[in-house]
Amino acid sequence: MNIRQLTEQDAELYRSIRLSALLLSPEPFGSSYTEEVELPLEEFMIRLRNDYRRFVLGAFVDDTIVGLVGLNAEKRMKLSHKATIWGMFVLPEFRGRGIAKSLMREAIFMAGSIEDVEQINLCVVSNNVEAKNLYMSLGFEVYGNERHALKNSDGNYSDEDYLVLFL
Repeated sequence: MNIRQLTEQDAELYRSIRLSALLLSPEPFGSSYTEEVELPLEEFMIRLRNDYRRFVLGAFVDDTIVGLVGLNAEKRMKLSHKATIWGMFVLPEFRGRGIAKSLMREAIFMAGSIEDVEQINLCVVSNNVEAKNLYMSLGFEVYGNERHALKNSDGNYSDEDYLVLFL
């Protein structure tokens, strides 16, 4: 397995796995497949544009992208000590191999090299015990919960737990 930062040249790969994530595991994402499938490739390129305070990492097995995670560090002065993990996903057939943990470790390491970043925040659907256990094994702590954080297409709600890791 190889983990690397995605660039604008990876936009088609990124778009493909992002849409797979939204289709295969819709519950934990704030976006939906229906919303993002209509976006032009340029929108995905913008997400991958080189910026020292944000990045998307891809995990590759035999040159195939199998997982991803994004990080966005705040730019505003009073919030510049915070970064947020978003978009964590590993293709179902590659789960259980440590790929998610490797992606998270690399994201944490890279966040630590961003000027002013002191903490990493993320949110996880409350009933996603496996993901929550992964984050907590890396030192994240639950600091809050939001009931009905996401309203799914079937009309049901998902609660989210808010986690933080202090660097």
